[in-house]
Amino acid sequence: METFTLTLTIVCLVFGVLQIILFFKVWSMTNNVEDIKVIYEKQNSEVLALLKTIALELKEARLRNNKGGKSGAKAVAATEIKKESTPVQPPKKERPAIDRNSEEYRRNIKKWNVLKSRGYIEQAVREYMKYTGAEQGEATGFINNLQ
Repeated sequence: METFTLTLTIVCLVFGVLQIILFFKVWSMTNNVEDIKVIYEKQNSEVLALLKTIALELKEARLRNNKGGKSGAKAVAATEIKKESTPVQPPKKERPAIDRNSEEYRRNIKKWNVLKSRGYIEQAVREYMKYTGAEQGEATGFINNLQ
């Protein structure tokens, strides 16, 4: 009976010490959260100040356009709408030169064909796009036409 009491006392002491250690670790974590909150609030206030300056500049620009007459403002608005409506196309990437008679190309064709036959068409398309630099539609069409 004494050994049981001694064992239980040791376990309780270890458990108590671990509880105290855990308490101080959680306390230090709350201090870290407060530091993060201060940094976030500082960045947030900088962003708000930047947004206010942008809004003031836009307001001043609008006032300058109104002083020039309504036709000037309409012309500016029309050109802005026209600029926004024209789609921006990224420059086309240069494709690597592919030797269709090389052993590597033949191995890849076999691999893509196996992937397609096993139902991994998306993976085959991704690998073809990576190998050739082709666009999604072209790669999908190529993989689907494999025999």
